[in-house]
This record gives sequence, structure tokens and C-alpha cells, in this order.
Amino acid sequence: MQRRRRSAKRANQRANVKRRLDEQQAELDAFYSGKHWRKARTAHRAREPLCRHCSRRGVIKPGDVVDHIVERRDGGSNYDPANLQTLCHQCHHTKTIEERERRHHATTN
Repeated sequence: MQRRRRSAKRANQRANVKRRLDEQQAELDAFYSGKHWRKARTAHRAREPLCRHCSRRGVIKPGDVVDHIVERRDGGSNYDPANLQTLCHQCHHTKTIEERERRHHATTN
């Protein structure tokens, strides 16, 4: 009987963590549809139209995404131009995967 209670308690704890993460993700995602972000993104792309990561490698490629260098969930500034960079989809995807892996390893260690 106690095993069932402990198992149910752990399942509830996992569900609560998942809900909190989903709420946090929903809040983070809602930011990107806001008027202020769209304006900041447009202004940044006008200043930096090329992918920063590709440019460092000598490749000239248009940027598609305005990325937060330090992710917002990790305390990065929302609108500070010093925390924004333009990336192509491929570089943004690579960076996102690396950030997720870093965050996962930080929480499991």
C-alpha cells in the first residue's frame, strides 16, 4: 500500500514539474508574438542582416532569426542589443540543441 502511495506521490511531483515547465514555456513563447519584440527584431535585423556565426567562418549568408545570445530563461536580457544576434535557421537550430543539452546536463548533474 505504501509503495502505491509513494509511486503516486512521485507521479504527481513529475506532473507538477511538467506543468510548471509548460507554463514557463508558454510564457516565454508568448513574448515572441508581442509588439515590442517584433519591433526590436525588425530593428536588429536592419542593423545585422547576416548570420553572425556564418560570418565568423567567412560565409556570407542572410540571417533568418534574431536570437538571444544568453537565453531569456537563463537570465538574458529581452531587448538589449548586446544580447541579440542574427542567425540563419541552421545556426540557430544548432545553438538551440547545444543550449538544451547544456541545460539538461546541468539539471542531471
